[in-house]
Amino acid sequence: MLRRQGIDPHGHRHLHHQEPGPSFGHGYTAYWWTQFSGDYLFHSVLYYEGSYTVKDGTLGGHVSHGCVRLRYEDAKWLHDTIPSGTYVTIY
Repeated sequence: MLRRQGIDPHGHRHLHHQEPGPSFGHGYTAYWWTQFSGDYLFHSVLYYEGSYTVKDGTLGGHVSHGCVRLRYEDAKWLHDTIPSGTYVTIY
């Protein structure tokens, strides 16, 4: 189970891997995203756009609008290892 204070989509969710690929962002890049509800994602910390230079490496704080930030390695592992449709609980 994952605990994240201040997150909106409490409850039971299924993970989804969707295209267009492993990164997103405007003004920053976040890598290896995995969707768990609507626009809520697991993804890497933020990097300067199109680079691997950390822009904001904050973990464990209330710094997003509900996404869960992970270290690059952990976001990639989750994306590559956990099958789409896996059941998760957000509380």
